[in-house]
Amino acid sequence: MSIQAASQFIQAVRQDENLKNQIQILGYPVSGEELVQIGRDAGFDYTEVELQTAF
Repeated sequence: MSIQAASQFIQAVRQDENLKNQIQILGYPVSGEELVQIGRDAGFDYTEVELQTAF
């Protein structure tokens, strides 16, 4: 788990329409737990705190 992986996930979301759509389907607000799960499913390993730090 790392801040670097969280940063990579953020970049991937900006570039990957599939990841964007997965997040948009969740509606608003999206929980950190949901974002961690989407990231893990996409191969990124980070915690909710690491995602917040990276963002």
